[in-house]
Amino acid sequence: MKTFFTTLFVIFSLGFTAAQGAPEGFPVTVVDTAVHELTVESPPNMVVCLWNGCVSNMAYIGVMPDAVTEGVILGRHPAYFGEAFDDVIRIPVSENTPDIETLLTLEPDLVVGDTDAYALTKDFVPSYEQNYVTDTLDLFLLDARNFARLFGKEAEVEARLEQLLERAEAYGIASGRSKSIYIGLPDGEDGSVWSINGGFVTCGFIQPIGQCSATFGDEWQEVSLEGLLAIDPDVLIVEDHGVEYGEQMRVALSQLEGNALWQELTAVQTNQVHIIERAVSRPVEPLVLELWLDAVMPLAYPDVFPEPLTDKQVQEILSSEN
Repeated sequence: MKTFFTTLFVIFSLGFTAAQGAPEGFPVTVVDTAVHELTVESPPNMVVCLWNGCVSNMAYIGVMPDAVTEGVILGRHPAYFGEAFDDVIRIPVSENTPDIETLLTLEPDLVVGDTDAYALTKDFVPSYEQNYVTDTLDLFLLDARNFARLFGKEAEVEARLEQLLERAEAYGIASGRSKSIYIGLPDGEDGSVWSINGGFVTCGFIQPIGQCSATFGDEWQEVSLEGLLAIDPDVLIVEDHGVEYGEQMRVALSQLEGNALWQELTAVQTNQVHIIERAVSRPVEPLVLELWLDAVMPLAYPDVFPEPLTDKQVQEILSSEN
């Protein structure tokens, strides 16, 4: 009899423990922007980010990754994880490929990377492909929403996304969407060639109608100074990628001071060339768009936005349109 009750107690205890270990709402299945399915039984405990976009979305939902590849540096920005990011495990990289042996020794239950990284890890560990090109608003928001579901944070993340969309719309309304804003990187030390982008997702919110493509994706193009002058953005955001590239970029800008074509640019003539750090300059994820709006819009429209919009001002602007 004692053995029977002991066995019954063990079975009951195991069942109770299993019930405790199954969080409400799990298992969860998400479909990434590349249409791969990923199912998790519970919120991942060991998360590896193989590129900056993953770190951005992890910061957006408030969960710090456990490991990243070397070169993923945006996480140290105060709006991401600050100095705490220094404690995250670094995975060596060779020829832009993470060391798979080091990665596997961590026994991750979620690995997030781009297309190449997904192909490398999908057969060994649960993997999520984060697509850099998003040509609709829904795809732009999808990764953040998927990450929220994987970690059981849908409600708070959805509320934050709603605030972001309202904020972007308010900036667009108040500015009149009257200035084209491009993001660029000078190539080489003389600045004669530029990689230029029409603003990513900002095309959907704050750019002039017809000024940039209706898609939000990775539409970089390489142009000469003549090509840059043909585009002639009202505002030119120059990306600063840190110490090494930042110095090269500043040398290029200094070389351009005496260039006649450069001086013809509207952005140069109106003092609307702004150097912005990489963690803020490229709005390809919701967190970066949040930072971008409050950093760039006051620079682009100083008479309209002497300071970033407050939440109260956002609601006032939106109400005035209804």
